[in-house]
Amino acid sequence: MAVLEEVERRALEDVDTALSEIQVSLEEAARRGALDVEVLERMAETVKEMAGRLNDSLPPQVDAHTADEIRRRLLSVLTHPRGEGSDLDVADHVLMEMEAVRHILRDLLQEQPPIELRDAGRIVALLEEWLPSVSVAQLAGLLGLSGRQLQRYRREGGAASARAQLVARLVAILRHAWTGEGVVAWFDRGRHDLAGKRPMDLLDEPGANERALVLAARAGRVQGGV
Repeated sequence: MAVLEEVERRALEDVDTALSEIQVSLEEAARRGALDVEVLERMAETVKEMAGRLNDSLPPQVDAHTADEIRRRLLSVLTHPRGEGSDLDVADHVLMEMEAVRHILRDLLQEQPPIELRDAGRIVALLEEWLPSVSVAQLAGLLGLSGRQLQRYRREGGAASARAQLVARLVAILRHAWTGEGVVAWFDRGRHDLAGKRPMDLLDEPGANERALVLAARAGRVQGGV
């Protein structure tokens, strides 16, 4: 499970900034009563260029479902009929869809761990930094390790398991809304969006369950207050 390269992160940040500038321009035009077909057509051309840039810059680490959602919303902006309804209605639709895209981009950027998730020792160090109040036994349990194994990985490193990589990604999402104890508790509670199963029960098959767990973690982050 690779993390974003710096150039990939900057590309997504640049698109987010550009979308924000379009939003500000539309909102300012609406406040001045200057919205018209010409303004919306210029905006559509800018979004079209932006969509091409974003499509080219989406890194392979972005899962297909998320990439499709971004493209679908940008297409909705480009194909929304501008001759139907008021110009303000069109602008509202555009603003809503662009904000949805920006939300997805912010999630992608926020959810990325700051290190490459291949070395178990680095994952252990990162999780201990993120969850300082969590005990060795609790952290080992999340990673599917004994306390002795965790301490060995901390000292010597080693190849990270798929489970350890997935745990790091999930914690990267959850830590923005929960305390360390809250993060650990999230893994141990049954969830309706996981058919009543605990996230902990699904960690041993990360390939089959990664998408469901990431979506559940995003929902858990919202429930935690972010």
